[in-house]
Amino acid sequence: MHRINHNGVHKEAIRRYLLYVLLGLVILFTSYLFVLATLGYGIGSDGRLISNGLLVINTEPKGAEIRVDGVKENSRTPSQLPLRQGRYSIELNKPGYRPWNSEVWVEGGKVLWVDHAKLVNAEFEQTKVEGLEPDIANSIFIENLGLILAEVSTAVNLGIVDAGSGRLKFQQDISSRLRVGPAGNFGEIELHRWGLSTSKLLVVQRLDDIVDHRVIDVTDLERSFSISAKYGQIFDKITATANEQVFYSLSGGRLSRHDLRTSGQQVIASDVGAIAYGTEGQALYVLDKSGTRLRKLDDSSTDLVEYASFDTPISSMMVSSYESHEYVSLARPDNRLAVYRIPKGDKQGAAPVVPEKLISFEYPVKEVSHSYQGRFILAKTGSGAKVYDLEFNRVNSLELYDSLRWVDDTRLSFMDNGNLVISDYDGSNEYVIGPANNKIMPVAANRGMVIYYSAPSLAPGGASVVVSTKLNQ
Repeated sequence: MHRINHNGVHKEAIRRYLLYVLLGLVILFTSYLFVLATLGYGIGSDGRLISNGLLVINTEPKGAEIRVDGVKENSRTPSQLPLRQGRYSIELNKPGYRPWNSEVWVEGGKVLWVDHAKLVNAEFEQTKVEGLEPDIANSIFIENLGLILAEVSTAVNLGIVDAGSGRLKFQQDISSRLRVGPAGNFGEIELHRWGLSTSKLLVVQRLDDIVDHRVIDVTDLERSFSISAKYGQIFDKITATANEQVFYSLSGGRLSRHDLRTSGQQVIASDVGAIAYGTEGQALYVLDKSGTRLRKLDDSSTDLVEYASFDTPISSMMVSSYESHEYVSLARPDNRLAVYRIPKGDKQGAAPVVPEKLISFEYPVKEVSHSYQGRFILAKTGSGAKVYDLEFNRVNSLELYDSLRWVDDTRLSFMDNGNLVISDYDGSNEYVIGPANNKIMPVAANRGMVIYYSAPSLAPGGASVVVSTKLNQ
């Protein structure tokens, strides 16, 4: 008859109980970590509870592989990655495209958007634009029409290049519509879009100290006309409204509203120092001669509305809109620049708001430009350049390269050692496009789909030609 070892059974039960307790603790701790991660928290190296940050990555095109500090993530773009606070190295890869790299700082409890990652083709597709000469004086891009380049030599031709194929669609000789100097010259030519038109341009011609403004319809020259001749006067500046039949003029401090249908002219104010039309095409911003009073004029009204006031006199301005605010880049008479933020909204009947000064450049600024979608402001100084990010309220410093300008809403182009180079707004991800000539500045179609530049290496005998380059599919 066998005797039962009660002591051994008791020990086995204790071991089994301890194992279950330990397993339960592991499950409980894992669940605790999962809940913390879900709520955006983690455990620091010192054991303290810390708030994680969220890295949101979008690319154009989508579907890029993501590596964080060299470790491949399971998801592809677009993706959201919870990360502990700290600095990370991000690499994005997609077959057929060049790698995209960036260093980012993720702050605990906050969301960091990396939404400017535009992947560049592994091989640039370059096409010589046949029939277009390299004597390009100015250019402008218009949706549904293409890139319009003005050739100015013995004649003035407008070359319209298709943004999709990079090939010349057609040309228009507008020489007969312009003034001609005694030496057969045309002076300086500028191209501006006429309101929101998809076919009309405002061509500004400066010749012999006279400024002439003409509306040119590139699809039907017979509908073109000289504003100066129509109204019998010379204007300092003209800006068209969203309604192509109405425009504003500034001459000798006098602001007027014109209606092309009736040839009517209405004087609105006589103490104006500068005007700028909003990027959303709905209102005119009016700065008085003192440079301290900013007013706004809606297209549907002829009444100036008090909008903002400034302590420091302003000499010139540029307006852009981004999300729920309007941003006004204002230059003082000493060319020092300040950027102000003003909430959007109707100020009719309200007291002037005091704009929030976001940044002030305490050194002379030579040139200012806003990116296509208004998020970034590029300011060139005598020794370098600054890019101000309106979304994250930060400034990036860049070298002052030749022909530094915006390609699209997040990328810049510039000349470096005879080559055309593309980079992100913060100077990262530089791509050398190829040999270029400063004679014509790099010009980009919308969203950086096509870039035009002069490339001696693509022409027999080293002659300059115009070339279209596709950055993205």
